[in-house]
Amino acid sequence: MSEGRATVATPLVIATPEHNTHIWRNPEQPERFNRLALKLAPSGADAQIVWTIDGEPFATAQAGETVFWPMTPGRHRIQARLALAPVASRAVKVVIE
Repeated sequence: MSEGRATVATPLVIATPEHNTHIWRNPEQPERFNRLALKLAPSGADAQIVWTIDGEPFATAQAGETVFWPMTPGRHRIQARLALAPVASRAVKVVIE
């Protein structure tokens, strides 16, 4: 029996934003600056990630890449999923005012 690489999926953990974060947008700032950084905790994986906001795909990026979401007021649920496998992070909830 040969020893191969395990096919266990690396868990995805969202580093930013933190769960239950409450954010106030600056209304005096141009809209392009009212963005929220979405980033995974380092895992060593170089996988393609699909970021979802409220269950809808928002962006596709590499695991180590930071994605910027143009914030919209309300309660939102952010999640990261592997593009090619049924693996997802725990959902992070944020409130934007």
